[in-house]
Amino acid sequence: MTAGKVIYTSGAEADIKESYIWYEAQQSGLGDKFLHEIDTHAIRILKNPDHFPEVLQNIHKANFIKFPFSIFFVISKRDIYVIAIFHNSRNPQIWKNRTIK
Repeated sequence: MTAGKVIYTSGAEADIKESYIWYEAQQSGLGDKFLHEIDTHAIRILKNPDHFPEVLQNIHKANFIKFPFSIFFVISKRDIYVIAIFHNSRNPQIWKNRTIK
């Protein structure tokens, strides 16, 4: 199954912004590398969303390669809804409380 597009929820967008700012503060250009990692995974997820394990009912997880983060997403009939882009050391209950609206 190839999905249509990736849609980022407001929670996922906030995750991206917060992490980008933090990485840029650590080293100029590192935030851009973080964004590139997100884009790379979005393409992989769109090509084969069912390849990634389901970690909760209808929620799949894709681990980053270069950063200690994971993308949590829901597969709809046509699109992918990203509900969180989360650092692996954070409390998972935070992203588990997010819903698709």
